[in-house]
Amino acid sequence: MNADGTNVVRLTNNAGVDVGPHFSPDGSKIVFSSERDGSPEIYVMNADGSKQTRLTKLNVDTSHPSWSPDGTRIIFCSNKDTPDRGLDWWDQYHDIYTMRADGSDIRRVTDFHTVCTFPVYSPDGSKIAFRKVIKTPGFYDDPSLTLSGTNSEVFVMNADGTNEQNLSKSAAYDGWPAWSPDGKKIVFGSNRAMVTQLYIVNVDGSHLARLLNDRETDEDTRPAWSHDGKKIAFTRMRNGTMDIYVVDVSGKP
Repeated sequence: MNADGTNVVRLTNNAGVDVGPHFSPDGSKIVFSSERDGSPEIYVMNADGSKQTRLTKLNVDTSHPSWSPDGTRIIFCSNKDTPDRGLDWWDQYHDIYTMRADGSDIRRVTDFHTVCTFPVYSPDGSKIAFRKVIKTPGFYDDPSLTLSGTNSEVFVMNADGTNEQNLSKSAAYDGWPAWSPDGKKIVFGSNRAMVTQLYIVNVDGSHLARLLNDRETDEDTRPAWSHDGKKIAFTRMRNGTMDIYVVDVSGKP
């Protein structure tokens, strides 16, 4: 659709779930996850919805794709190397992988023996932000795991998987990280204020600040920066309905 919400065009039309679309850096393609062939796999299509092509054939939970800054590789999550996929989802290993834009040369980046999701490259490609579940008690259970005694945090690491750093450091549920265009800040969602809201933090973990002071019933998740760094789009749940909103980075809707 247009940036003002007009001219909405449907790109996919099948019986499966299609989620997590991301434009390629040059705007010509969209990568996404789909369950149209059974298990979640990574697909790519032209920006107009044509030539929808399956990239992975792992027949496991493969999701959360996004592009490298130069458009040559795609980063994603998968439980392909978990020791026992018969275990409950939260007990499996969901690690971060990369592959070429054509689906070849799959490389494993992490080996954390836990759940890692929503990986995204920094604008210069040197780092990866992601959500990681750590097995320490939190004051909210992870809603995606329905398992007590876990805690979801936002991490940053080098692109090769080394030197991971916890940015959110909260007993709350923290997730959905997105880089600012200059690579200096990360916006993410957190329910540390008893309801999920958006927070911005420097990439070194300093100067954490809440973006909005919303109604206590609002749930804000899945943020994304505009290319000029002035606005953030996000999903808001209000009164049981989920819609797309945009806010100035200054915090003014």
